[in-house]
Amino acid sequence: MLPNKSILIVVEGAETECNYFEHLKQELKMPLVEVDVTFDGKTDPRGIVQSAIDLRNKRIKESENSNFKIPYDKVWVVFDTEGITHHRRNQIANAKSGCNGQNIGVAMSDPCFEFWLLLHFAKYEMPLPDTKNVVSLLANHYGSKVKKKLDLSKLEPLVANGKIASKRAKEIRIRHIANDSLGNPSTSVDILFDELTGSK
Repeated sequence: MLPNKSILIVVEGAETECNYFEHLKQELKMPLVEVDVTFDGKTDPRGIVQSAIDLRNKRIKESENSNFKIPYDKVWVVFDTEGITHHRRNQIANAKSGCNGQNIGVAMSDPCFEFWLLLHFAKYEMPLPDTKNVVSLLANHYGSKVKKKLDLSKLEPLVANGKIASKRAKEIRIRHIANDSLGNPSTSVDILFDELTGSK
């Protein structure tokens, strides 16, 4: 049976991000919604966006000759800034402009995706220079060294805790807008999370 909706999520990390979204899919149990989570080997923002465009176009061609596939209704890219002084920040505007008119949503975290995970435990608003700082804070909640393959049982239930994290992310984003600051720390993964949980 064909799904009613199909979503592609292209991430920059082969472990943490893929792990998180795969576990979230399992918890949501969406039989009529197909969610493909893909790490295509690209880690720079522009490369991730281009991978998303290529994979979407490939899927369109595949669906023309298949009774089992439909084109993606929505495509998301998930990437990080890596930190306040990281050279990647200079690539963000170009990557975002590549999404214009492409129906591609951007779930960006400053400095890293782990900040989204951190919001599952507590609200943090002080600047976080780089990923190392976030991982250190996250390790305090995990009670041990944070590894590439996170024990997501510490976050489960992902939906319930994700709703808390989503609320915190929105509050932080509003503060950044009000203060006209650079947005560190911040994340827009909550927008993707809300779309997925609303698709259930």
